[in-house]
Amino acid sequence: RVRAALPARRRRGLARIPGRTGRSAQLARVLTPAAGAATAAVCLIALRKPVIVTWLYSAAFRDAATYLRWTLVGDYLKVASWVLSIPILASAEMRLFLIADLGAYMVFAGGTAAASHFRGAAEGTAIAFVLMYAAHLGITGTIAWLRYGFRPCRWTTLIWLAGLIAVVAASAATWKAR
Repeated sequence: RVRAALPARRRRGLARIPGRTGRSAQLARVLTPAAGAATAAVCLIALRKPVIVTWLYSAAFRDAATYLRWTLVGDYLKVASWVLSIPILASAEMRLFLIADLGAYMVFAGGTAAASHFRGAAEGTAIAFVLMYAAHLGITGTIAWLRYGFRPCRWTTLIWLAGLIAVVAASAATWKAR
């Protein structure tokens, strides 16, 4: 409704791009560098997490680096899910946006309850964070695919998957780092 209120010449960004192909290409142009930047940032933080935690907080918080092994993977997923949320926001479809967010938070709540029984409250919450953004990515990706015609090109898909593998590998390599 907001979009309809604006004349076509005054719409900005993704909302003014005509057709699914143009919007899909624009999303890929955003997702590709976002995946690269997120990969670099998350891997750097994963590899230096004890130093970063000590620098930002204090040595007393070094044990918290254990939970970063989970949340950094969730952060990588979050970047992609936010990019795929752009067409929902650009189209002012707030119900869809709310459904995506509420679905993700329901997964977070359920995941926290379930994982906490096996790994403790703090680590269970960190695991649920990954599950939440995996769900959010799945929901926003499905909406972008079905409603907005998002079809990532092979290059975008490869970059994103390579980034995910790099983030998981960096997390695994520093699994015990404190």
